[in-house]
Amino acid sequence: MERNVTLDFVRGVAILGILLLNISAFGLPKAAYLNPAWYGAITPQDAWTWAFLDLIGQVKFLTLFALLFGAGLQMLLPRGRRWIQSRLTLLVLLGFIHGLLFWDGDILLAYGLVGLICWRLVRDAPSVKSLFNTGVMLYLVGLGVLLLLG
Repeated sequence: MERNVTLDFVRGVAILGILLLNISAFGLPKAAYLNPAWYGAITPQDAWTWAFLDLIGQVKFLTLFALLFGAGLQMLLPRGRRWIQSRLTLLVLLGFIHGLLFWDGDILLAYGLVGLICWRLVRDAPSVKSLFNTGVMLYLVGLGVLLLLG
């Protein structure tokens, strides 16, 4: 299977956008990632920069990267069980090691685990309707957790 240059380009743009978000996480306490006023009063420039990065980065780049991960997983399905399982297991292992040794904000472990779960759901689904129903149920469970936790 040949690489899709367009998807690679869009994935690169998404990763660079996520890097913009992570710069504050690298250099500041975790509280600064979600609250620009974590240390007290902020300048209007700080507020606008944080709002811009939150709107563009959180909403666009993270969503785009997640969609591209799903698209890549879908494109790997024809390669078979061993190929997908080994790649996602390696992603889990790398994410665990990286999160343990380098940076706890790493997302590779989460992507690997979600990828393994999604791959098995797609592989074992008896029909498209059951897959859709499972997706709706998981969405509602996630929404319920968010509503309960505030």
